[in-house]
Amino acid sequence: VLLTLLAVPVLVLSDAVSGANDDDAVTFTLYDNGSSQGGVEVTLLPGQFGGGGGEDEDVDAPSGEAFAVDMSSRVEVSKHRAPKPVIATRAFREDGELVTEFGQLRPPEGRAGEEVRRVYLVAEGLEFVWPYVALGHNQTVSPRVLPPAPGEGPVILESVGDRPRVFRVHNIATDEETSAIISAALNATGINALKRSTVGSGKNEDGEDEAHQDRGRTSDNAWDHESPAARTMITRSFQLTNIAEDSGKRDG
Repeated sequence: VLLTLLAVPVLVLSDAVSGANDDDAVTFTLYDNGSSQGGVEVTLLPGQFGGGGGEDEDVDAPSGEAFAVDMSSRVEVSKHRAPKPVIATRAFREDGELVTEFGQLRPPEGRAGEEVRRVYLVAEGLEFVWPYVALGHNQTVSPRVLPPAPGEGPVILESVGDRPRVFRVHNIATDEETSAIISAALNATGINALKRSTVGSGKNEDGEDEAHQDRGRTSDNAWDHESPAARTMITRSFQLTNIAEDSGKRDG
């Protein structure tokens, strides 16, 4: 994705207008949704969050949305086949938190000066996409996005591949939960029982199932939508992807 920095200067309000000094400013790197390249460094004072109350600001818009709209002039926001320029309506931190207030842009607690936040702009109608960053990069997921599993540390996304986008997810389940899912699969009966995997789907003209075994696919699989452990994992998966839970958007 090619990102273009527009010729828009970073505005710094005077102390008299903002009621703040330089010590209150935050610096973060701004990216298009899911991008790992072309970040733009931005410095803001508290009074500038959400447009800073200018005449063109929508006073009825939530501050987080106004912030995303305002930041859309800094990088090229992507949306397939949408007219340019695309305006973002949401912004997310590198740890998956939706940005709704200025304080979320500050560096992680206890690490001030060591790390600046990364912020990703998301166009209306799209979902937040976790960035790849670099091979082996470990990103801790905010507990406000996905609370840790009982007895486990925070969930961590390890970047494995960019194209296709692949992550290894650490600490998303307990040993007891994974054992319970395995047990449910081994003891399932009927249509959801553990059996040879198939290829194809749907029905043919005669109403017969198109799914069939193929020598190129030798695995066995079972479906579990209902066990307590499976339902917990499904919920956590939706939380991890920042998508509202919807039975029409998930597998077992």
